[in-house]
Amino acid sequence: MMSSRAKQRPVEAFYMNALPFSARKVGLLFFREYRLDQLVNMRIAQIDKDLETRFKLAPEIWELTLNYVILTKLSSFTIHSQLTAAHLVGLQKVAALSLDEPKANTSQLIKKVQEHAPILADWLKQLKTAIAKKKS
Repeated sequence: MMSSRAKQRPVEAFYMNALPFSARKVGLLFFREYRLDQLVNMRIAQIDKDLETRFKLAPEIWELTLNYVILTKLSSFTIHSQLTAAHLVGLQKVAALSLDEPKANTSQLIKKVQEHAPILADWLKQLKTAIAKKKS
């Protein structure tokens, strides 16, 4: 008998596991309760003042936490054919920003993560293929 639930996409665990102990609680909060756009906005602009007060992390730990949670969230997304080229390129830019490689192309990002984050590497390969199909 087949389950009526859709097959869940595996999530890259490397980044959440690599978070410093002091950042794990906020990392889990970000992953569970914040959308990707909210996380990216905090990464680009600044952390919500209430969160800063509540968690009291150093600025570099906030950035690391946001980067790692964003990468984890990205790995859970399914690349659908309905996504436009602009959406796909936007996802690539978010991945590049979160890997501190804002000018890197998708191939460079794959190379950077393939050894330690295979699920994210697979997701980036799917993204690269989808971008290529939209451009052709």
